[in-house]
Amino acid sequence: MSDPIHTTVRPDLHISRLQNHMLFTPAKGLTPLFDAVYLGLETMKSARNKRKALLVITGGEDNHGRYSFWDIKEFVKEQDVQIFVIGIVNSTGELAQNQDGGHYRGSRSN
Repeated sequence: MSDPIHTTVRPDLHISRLQNHMLFTPAKGLTPLFDAVYLGLETMKSARNKRKALLVITGGEDNHGRYSFWDIKEFVKEQDVQIFVIGIVNSTGELAQNQDGGHYRGSRSN
């Protein structure tokens, strides 16, 4: 069983502290991805900016969560938050398929 999800970054955190946190936090355990999105959306309710965005960076699909894709899809409709997702790919460049069967890849710029 993985550790319960929790927020480690506040919405008002300075960008350099956020970058350091992301660089030095190891990936481990199972991925309750949809639970993390739900918690992120809940946290954004207290954000002070008029426009809100949630950035999700993940190396895997949801495989250990309480919420399903459909639960999150319905919850997102009630929020005033844009969601941006970055999927980390493996060495062969493969992306995990999302719940509706599609996947997207951004182009590389040189």
